Amino acid sequence: MLAALIALLASAITGCAVTVHYVLEWHEEENSKQGTLDVTFELDESPAPDSIATILPITPAGYTISEEFNDNASCIIIYSDPQGNQIIYAHNNIENMDISIDNEDAVFKETTINGYKGYISSKDGTNALYWASGTYFYELQGTCDMDTLWQMAESMIE
Repeated sequence: MLAALIALLASAITGCAVTVHYVLEWHEEENSKQGTLDVTFELDESPAPDSIATILPITPAGYTISEEFNDNASCIIIYSDPQGNQIIYAHNNIENMDISIDNEDAVFKETTINGYKGYISSKDGTNALYWASGTYFYELQGTCDMDTLWQMAESMIE
């Protein structure tokens, strides 16, 4: 607590911003019956919203936003192209959240996305990125190539 107070005071004196990352623990369990990786999250404390949730991914070349939903806890944006391909972006408040990620017969591996733990998945022509910050769980998935999803995810960095 004293270290946080000193950092806050130092930033006020020098005019520098302090970035806080919450400790987020992933509790993962293979669910072979359902063919999923089931995940619950544990935070070190109740987080304040982080700024990345307000930074939405770029719209990829050739795509337009076809649907959008946004409230204080979640956001869903569907991007479409003239050939009928779709990309779905979603972020949800991570507090009291659990998820199941389909990993059966998929190319599936752990990775780091924007400095956070996440997963890459590819199955039946659909690619996906999943990651979580201290406040939100993010998902990008679509019938596009994986590079497009990575570019969208990386565009969310301040």
